[in-house]
Amino acid sequence: NPVTGLKDSIRKIGNRSDYYAAAFTFIAVIKSASITIKGLTLNGNSPQLDIGPAFGPEGIQMPALGISLNQDRKALIEDCYIHHCALDGVLIAWTGLTTQDPPYPHTLRHVQCEYNGRQGLSWVGGNQLTVTDCDFSSTGKALNHGVLVSSKPGAGIDIENEGSILRNARFVDCRIFDNTGPGVVSIGENTRNIQFQHCTFIGTTHSAAYPKSPGFSFDHCTFVGRVERIFGSADSAEATRFTHCFFTLDPKYSPNGQVFGDTWEFYEGAHVVFDHCQFDAADQKLPTFNTPEVTFVDCSFSQSSNADFQAAAIFRDTTWFHLTGKARVLTSLSRFTGPVIINGKPVTRLSELNFRK
Repeated sequence: NPVTGLKDSIRKIGNRSDYYAAAFTFIAVIKSASITIKGLTLNGNSPQLDIGPAFGPEGIQMPALGISLNQDRKALIEDCYIHHCALDGVLIAWTGLTTQDPPYPHTLRHVQCEYNGRQGLSWVGGNQLTVTDCDFSSTGKALNHGVLVSSKPGAGIDIENEGSILRNARFVDCRIFDNTGPGVVSIGENTRNIQFQHCTFIGTTHSAAYPKSPGFSFDHCTFVGRVERIFGSADSAEATRFTHCFFTLDPKYSPNGQVFGDTWEFYEGAHVVFDHCQFDAADQKLPTFNTPEVTFVDCSFSQSSNADFQAAAIFRDTTWFHLTGKARVLTSLSRFTGPVIINGKPVTRLSELNFRK
C-alpha cells in the first residue's frame, strides 16, 4: 500500500499497475544483436523476500527473474547457476515472430536452474533454440517462511507460445527433476520440431512430461513418473513420437524415492508412435488409453501388480510382456501385427493373454 507501506492484495491493472513492488530481473537483454552471459551465479533470494498475497490461482506473477531475453538476434548463456528466483530462472521471448522471419539462434550450455518459482526455463517465442547439459529442477519447491514460493505452471521447462512461433528446439543431455508442475509442459499450437535427446525427466509431485503440443519428439529419453496429455493428430508429422525411450514408475529410479502417478495416460493419441520403448510399471499399472489409436513398435511391457492391462492400442513387430503378478492383457480392443512374447514364451493365441488368471 503506497500510503501505509503494508502488504495489500489490491491492484489496479494486473502487473502493469504501479501499485506493486517486485524483485524484477538480474539481467534483461532486449533487441541485442549478440549477447553472451557466462560464468555467473544468480541467487534470487526468494526465501528471504517479503512476499505479499497472490491475486489469483496462478500465484504471484510479478517480475522476479534471473535472465530475460527478448527479441535478441543471437544469445548464449553458459556455465550459469540460477536459483531461488521468485519467477523464472530463464525467460526467452520474441513476440510477433512468424515463419517468414529468419531463425535467431539461442543457446544454453551447462546452465543449472533450480528452486525458481514459476519455471526453470520459459520459452515463449523463438526459432532455433539449443539447450545442452542443463538442469531444470525443484521449481516451486523453495520455502519462504514455511510457504512454497510457487506460481503456475511450476514446470522445469515451459514451452508456450505468447503471440509468436516456437520452432526448431533441441534439448540434449538435460535433467529435469522434482518440479511442482510437469517436468516439461506445452499446451497450444504453433510449435514444430521440438526435440529432446538423451534427457531424463523425473516427476515426484507432478507429471514427468505433459507435451500436448504439435511437433514434439523424444529420443533415448528416460521418464520416471507419469507422462500424460501426449499430442495426437491426423497429421502424423505433428503427433508426438518416442524412440528408444524408457518409462518407469519404480521409485528406485528417483533420487528422493518419490514417483508421481500410478500409470501413464495416453489419451487422444492419433498417430502417436512409441518405437523400441520399454515400460516398467513396477507394482503400478501399464498405460491407459481411451481408443486404440496409439502405435507401439517393438516395445516391451513389465508389471508386478495384479492390475489388468486394457491394451487398447496398435502393436507392430514384436511385443514383449513380462508379468510377474496375475494381471491379464485384455485384447478385445487390440491390434497385433507381429509376434507376442509373454514371460519369455511365444503366444499362439491372444486368448492366452486374456485368461492368464
